[in-house]
Amino acid sequence: MSDEAVPSTADTPSLPQNGWSRVLTHLDEGVVIVDETGVVCEVNRAAAGWLQQSADQLIGQPWIGPLVSGSIELQVADRAAHFEVQLDPIEWNDHPAHLILLRPEAQTKPLTIEAYARVLHAIPDVVLITRLSDGVIMAASDFAQQALGYSREALIGQSTLQIEAWAEPEERAVFIGHLRNKGICQNFATSFRVSGGQILPALLSGRVVELEGQPCILAIVRNISEWR
Repeated sequence: MSDEAVPSTADTPSLPQNGWSRVLTHLDEGVVIVDETGVVCEVNRAAAGWLQQSADQLIGQPWIGPLVSGSIELQVADRAAHFEVQLDPIEWNDHPAHLILLRPEAQTKPLTIEAYARVLHAIPDVVLITRLSDGVIMAASDFAQQALGYSREALIGQSTLQIEAWAEPEERAVFIGHLRNKGICQNFATSFRVSGGQILPALLSGRVVELEGQPCILAIVRNISEWR
């Protein structure tokens, strides 16, 4: 299949508003959701503490920094504070939004796969983190395990080729080529095979992220069989 783009936000993971606090409030990572206009929709306890404001003070206000990944400077309590930020696109309340993971630079350790996986568990979509070099699955959302029909133990440490997730394996090389060239690939039309052998049409989107010192792919798979 070709990598035709379909006008849709379906390539981005969708976070549910209900249950947000229950799932993310106790994470060590600071997590902020910002809508497409730059307004803060949600913030967890860690982020609010580092920004020295309450969630009520932050929600509904413009995000106080640039929407970029990397090292940024934010004004916190009338002083400049430096944070390390990872920015990823998501869908929030059926609209495009941004997921911001942040930590003060003074406390920053390399973003771990385990830390990313804890956030992925809140996302009701097929989300995988795989190694760019060989496709080995490093983390999977709970929904990915259910949708693909594999236990976590059966997924982690196996490559997407080993579990025959690609109905047409040569398409992985095309997808990886796009990622190596541009760092991101959206709405790549392909077919995925689930554990029972059923083949489903899908849109695959991914971006390259560095985790634990190695390039990985954050990939989101959407089943589009109901669109056909």
